[in-house]
Amino acid sequence: NGAGPDVRYLYGRKRSEWAQPISDATMAMAASLHMICGENPLTGRVDYAIAPGGARMSPLDRAGHIVNQMLNNKLLVDKSIVIAGSSRPLKPEEKELDYVKKHQPDAEIEFHLVVAAERYIHEIYPDLPILTIHKDDARSGNDGVIDRVMEEIGGGEGLRIGAVTTQIYHVGLSLDMARAQKRHGWLDYKAAGHCSTPWMV
Repeated sequence: NGAGPDVRYLYGRKRSEWAQPISDATMAMAASLHMICGENPLTGRVDYAIAPGGARMSPLDRAGHIVNQMLNNKLLVDKSIVIAGSSRPLKPEEKELDYVKKHQPDAEIEFHLVVAAERYIHEIYPDLPILTIHKDDARSGNDGVIDRVMEEIGGGEGLRIGAVTTQIYHVGLSLDMARAQKRHGWLDYKAAGHCSTPWMV
């Protein structure tokens, strides 16, 4: 309907189950932070394009956005796509996702979703350069994952770095990237958000 996706509470309760004043206030805040617009796509030219890990379909969705932007000539990645994730233990339903069961059937941690996403993409586009990087910390957020990526690629001084998350998290990723630019000396960075799914992961 063009109004953007429903934003659902962290514990999985549907917005229709909330008290109306809470629902109204939450949606108003989400709209003010541009969390429910369509997307802020990753475009232009970068050295590395990072898809930070996440729950469920997130690693595949984020990496898929990068690939689609490249295929549509809207994004040029000079060095590599990077899919990175933590050691967060998976929930049982995450292990039952089709792409996980096919490409990483013994999945136990978030990084295994990353591996499954890389294998899924490489089955279709075998020549795409993709790095998979593991942040060995079950509680790591974007800051820790980005720092681990920079460590793995040999530092970020003078690089152009792009990253994409789900649209509802775009504001947070933008702040994380701004801090990371100062830590790592990037020449430039781009923080993007792809279309949000109808739930908050």
